[in-house]
Amino acid sequence: MLNTFDFESVAREVMEPQAWGYYSSGGDDEITLRDNHLAFQRITMRPRILVNVKEIDMRTSFLGAPASLPLYFTATALAKLAHKDGEVGIVKAAAKAGVTYMLPTLSSYTLDEMLEARSPGQLMFAQLYVNPERSRSEIY
Repeated sequence: MLNTFDFESVAREVMEPQAWGYYSSGGDDEITLRDNHLAFQRITMRPRILVNVKEIDMRTSFLGAPASLPLYFTATALAKLAHKDGEVGIVKAAAKAGVTYMLPTLSSYTLDEMLEARSPGQLMFAQLYVNPERSRSEIY
C-alpha cells in the first residue's frame, strides 16, 4: 500500500459485502465522505533529504494527552463488522501503540466491556451524540 486510499481497495477485498457497504458509504448526502477524500488529497509528505532519520521521536500530545504518534483512533461504529475483536481489539491496539482511542457511541460492545479491555492508565475519549432526552445521554 502506498497511500491511505489503498486501504479502501484492500478492505473491499477482505470485508464481507454488507460490512464493506456500511463502511464505504457516507451518511445521508455523503458530503463529509467527499470532504474527507479532498482533505487527504491535500496532505503531502515533506521528504527529509540528506537528514539522519534513523532515530526520530514522533511523540506529541493530543488535547493535552500524551501520544506516541500525532494521530488517534477515532470512533467508528460497529467495529465487529470489520474484525471479530471489534472495539475491544482497537482498545488493545491503541494501548500497544501508545495512542488515544475515541470510543464510539454505536459499538459492538458495551461501554463497560470496552473500558475493561483498557490498560492501566490508558487514556480514551468518548464520542457522544447528545440525545434530546438528556437523561439518556447522562447514562453514557
